[in-house]
Amino acid sequence: MRTHADIARACFQAYADGDRAALDAVLAADLHFTSPLDNGVDLNTCLEIGWPKQANIVRFRFVRVVEHGATVLLTDAQTRSDGSVGRSTEVLTIRDGRIHAVEVYFGWLVPIRRRRACISRRDDQTARCRPMLRFPKEKGRANGAPSSALKRSQLQPTRNLSVSSRPLFSRM
Repeated sequence: MRTHADIARACFQAYADGDRAALDAVLAADLHFTSPLDNGVDLNTCLEIGWPKQANIVRFRFVRVVEHGATVLLTDAQTRSDGSVGRSTEVLTIRDGRIHAVEVYFGWLVPIRRRRACISRRDDQTARCRPMLRFPKEKGRANGAPSSALKRSQLQPTRNLSVSSRPLFSRM
């Protein structure tokens, strides 16, 4: 018998392989998909939006997979066809061998490790080396920094008393 974690991994593998039949075998007809961009969309809408994007995914590497009852918490690193690597964390609810709910939290790129950069001193010719990190270049961003990064000046305190009395931060 497959565990819930096995079902979650099978879903990601089917997506990376472009195997729609295998994907349909693990997704429930009453699936609800929620992400920062989509709020509780149904199975058809989820596939309409997400399935064409699978062609850009080369593979998934699982950073963590935690199974707790009917819930699987999964953090993955997706390698894309352009060489960039993104991470997301997903909370999957699984019943009767199928995924019924998906919550996705995403938005960051994983830096690519480059060769070591050495800084040498002329007087004694010693060198200090440290690894250089860079982000994959995004369209319209010359320095390659993630476009979702916010500056401190773009944040303003707000209050949301229904959740907590502590100040939260949001975009201006």
